Amino acid sequence: MQIRTLTLMCCGLLFGAQAKAGILDLDEPNVLLGFGVGRLGLDAESGSEHSTAWTITTGYKFNQYIAAEVSWLGGGDPLISTKRITGGTQVDTINDHFWTVSGIGSWPFTETYSAFGRVGMLSSSGNSLVTRGATSTRSELSGTEVIYGAGVAMTVDNGSLRLEYLRSSLADEVASYISLSAVWKITF
Repeated sequence: MQIRTLTLMCCGLLFGAQAKAGILDLDEPNVLLGFGVGRLGLDAESGSEHSTAWTITTGYKFNQYIAAEVSWLGGGDPLISTKRITGGTQVDTINDHFWTVSGIGSWPFTETYSAFGRVGMLSSSGNSLVTRGATSTRSELSGTEVIYGAGVAMTVDNGSLRLEYLRSSLADEVASYISLSAVWKITF
């Protein structure tokens, strides 16, 4: 419930700021649609796990500097984190798909190339198995974590190619996603 409220508040602030500033460019297509592929990794105590994953993205570009996006990240293998705990072991299995909501700030340093930063929220779910001696306890994992990253983009016709690095926390471990994606502006 808190993530929905935070997301709605952020979108309201962005739309309000754009409307007040008068810099919302309605002459250009502003709806974004994209697809990407990359490497999803989890750096855990028990070692690193990596898998190929892909993203589907939609969003809205307010102007050349500010955009908001919602993405689905998935297709990889479930990520497994094994930890030693007092008297036993905890194995967390994080599902192979995630939702993200984020804001993007861009800096176009030429007409073709730009750098950007991203900050938002990542929603994840999975299972946790705690074993202490002969006793095992299974529970559901779900959470919302901060996600942040940076990248570079190259404008091509009505879209852009992006190379991006994202970072977050899953099951108290560092998660990262390096991707190459294409995002297009859609006209209706």
